[in-house]
Amino acid sequence: MFLGFSNKKNATSAGLFARLLCEHLRKCKINLAKTKFQTDNSSEFIGCFRQDRTRDGFEKIVEGFGATHKRIPPLVWSYNRDVETVHRTIEDEFYDLENFEDIKDFHRRVASY
Repeated sequence: MFLGFSNKKNATSAGLFARLLCEHLRKCKINLAKTKFQTDNSSEFIGCFRQDRTRDGFEKIVEGFGATHKRIPPLVWSYNRDVETVHRTIEDEFYDLENFEDIKDFHRRVASY
């Protein structure tokens, strides 16, 4: 499991995380042509259409590395139930219980979690 942290939930942060993750996987000799990124339809993942009707952001980055981006059907969260379960567990066991002094403290604690 790979986690990315950002001060903002937006397309820029999602795209940066996608790029870092794809670069890491490529360095580990993972064949990204056989890799599928599955997301919901949140704006940080689907981006927007440009005038030439192509996608930008997360989807373009992932596909630029040769991977496939698959969006789950709208309002069918059960397709990502494992991810949502992990997010809920992290929220309950970590974010809701910890108080962080600063960003360094956050990174230290999240690494040990």
